[in-house]
Amino acid sequence: MKNQTIARAAVCITAMFASAHAMDIQGTITSTLTITENSQLVGAVTCTVQGAACIAFGASNINLHLNGFTMTGQGNPPSGCLAGGTATNVERGVVVIGQNNVEIDGPGVIQGFRGWGIFLNATTNARVRHLTLRSNCLSGIQLGAANQGELEGLVCVRNGSPEAACGGICIASSNDNRVHGNLTSGNGYGVMNVVNFGIALEGAASGNVLEGNTVVGNTNGVFLQPAAANNVITRNRIEGNPAIAIPASVAGFLGFDIRNQAPDGANTFRNNVCATFSGDSSINPAPCSAPQLAQPQQ
Repeated sequence: MKNQTIARAAVCITAMFASAHAMDIQGTITSTLTITENSQLVGAVTCTVQGAACIAFGASNINLHLNGFTMTGQGNPPSGCLAGGTATNVERGVVVIGQNNVEIDGPGVIQGFRGWGIFLNATTNARVRHLTLRSNCLSGIQLGAANQGELEGLVCVRNGSPEAACGGICIASSNDNRVHGNLTSGNGYGVMNVVNFGIALEGAASGNVLEGNTVVGNTNGVFLQPAAANNVITRNRIEGNPAIAIPASVAGFLGFDIRNQAPDGANTFRNNVCATFSGDSSINPAPCSAPQLAQPQQ
């Protein structure tokens, strides 16, 4: 019994020590804040950094908790996305480059950045959960060479750019990520020269699983570029992409629930609820299926 008491006391002391050394963040950030230990927001953050990220991870094996608070940048689409009259993607909310085994957790909001809300690059096992990413001028979250990560419970709304293929969740040349239980809606512009989307598999994205996501009211729902391969798109609700107002107001606009530029058989579509599909018409079974209505109980 005495040994158990000592063990419990040791755990408490360790927890207090870890908490004391966590970085608490709030207020205005005027130059990039690089974190190298577990950190948390303890109040709202306003980011006025010019031409650089707001918060950057400087170490592996750490986490950032937003604790229900909001990070706000200097952009606000459709206007307010230019810096000095030109578009920029470097003013990002949270950046993780070359670090592994990290977490960014909500609840909380990352909004109004001229670049991406979150940017993961050259990472392994990065987990982003339960955040709202809204009104960012490029994608809500962008993955580039980010592998074996997890995106769960994200709400990505009103993100996108008329100058670049952007939207809610962009997985570019990244492999073996699980993307599940997210909502993307209202992302993208009704322009013809770029493809905006709710979720995209860009470049040579491979081995990713998109499962149980709700993708509604984006200019395109799920977008796959030609080199995307060996990805599984299953049990997603992909409907109303684009919103009816876009084709009604933009002459000749073509948007789809699933816009697939990859060849037949390169990726697996299974049990998705969607209505419109653009791509190889010989894919079998069909990528879209009608919703199954619940049967009344007898």
